[in-house]
Amino acid sequence: MTSQLLNRTKIIADHLEIFRDKRILLIDDKVDDRKQVINYLKPFHADIDEASNGLEAIEMVKQHHYDVLLMNLNMPFLNGYEATEAIRDGKAGILSIDIPIIGHTVDPLYIARAKTEKVGMQGLITKPVQEVDLIKSIGSILNSKYFNSTLAFSGLTVMLVDDTKVIRLPLRWLLEKEMEKKLLSC
Repeated sequence: MTSQLLNRTKIIADHLEIFRDKRILLIDDKVDDRKQVINYLKPFHADIDEASNGLEAIEMVKQHHYDVLLMNLNMPFLNGYEATEAIRDGKAGILSIDIPIIGHTVDPLYIARAKTEKVGMQGLITKPVQEVDLIKSIGSILNSKYFNSTLAFSGLTVMLVDDTKVIRLPLRWLLEKEMEKKLLSC
């Protein structure tokens, strides 16, 4: 076996439990790109739904619970930035405003990173998607304490005051990450 195959096998084995029973929404206007991502995630047996643009994604998020969204940033009808803003503003339902979203793009990272953070995305990967980057990015989000804010703020009172959700949600996420680090270091 080559070292690359061994590395792939190890990464898949390390993430099997993290992906178990997870539901992922893959949003991309390019069918070939969606097929590639689905092929990379096949070993995990996660439920993967597909949408071809941001409008479809919002409708699907209204109807189903997803553990994470993988959102292309440049799509027709409603791009990834606009779709994320709509989700964060509650247009896909109040229960979905803090769903983790990972952007993926052909744009240079130094351009896309600031935009994705501004709209409230939790991650960013480049296209063409590399299997290891994809697995690690989604795995990191699924494995984080982001999903359990009650635990992260147990015994604390924190008040965030700002007039836009776009600012509040990333701040909340950063605070939770900081609390997670403190809890883990104890």
